[in-house]
Amino acid sequence: MNLCSPSSVACAEGPSASQNKHLKAPTLSKQLVRKHALNNTIIIAFANANHIDYTFNWLTYVFANNITNYLVGAVDSTTARTLSKAGVNFFSMYDNVANGAIEMPEGNFILSDLTLYH
Repeated sequence: MNLCSPSSVACAEGPSASQNKHLKAPTLSKQLVRKHALNNTIIIAFANANHIDYTFNWLTYVFANNITNYLVGAVDSTTARTLSKAGVNFFSMYDNVANGAIEMPEGNFILSDLTLYH
């Protein structure tokens, strides 16, 4: 796992503006949840650029305990780029087209056989 802290040079710089346009962040879906679930259980966390240090602190414990059944919701594109670069399981909570506006999945998102922790 390549976990870089946001204060490291590589993560802090991030991609250039032209590269930024091409980040294809996954959206929250049943398929994504099932991909990362373990024994029908998934841990969901949310992060934004203002509190990314807290997210990486939490992830340090997640990785130290070999927890793989987690997803982090990126509230903004800066967070999505940082999480992607660090190899973190994440999904976009913003609209890639509409300048970072929050976008939650449409429709019913019930997964009756999964336990969601958030």
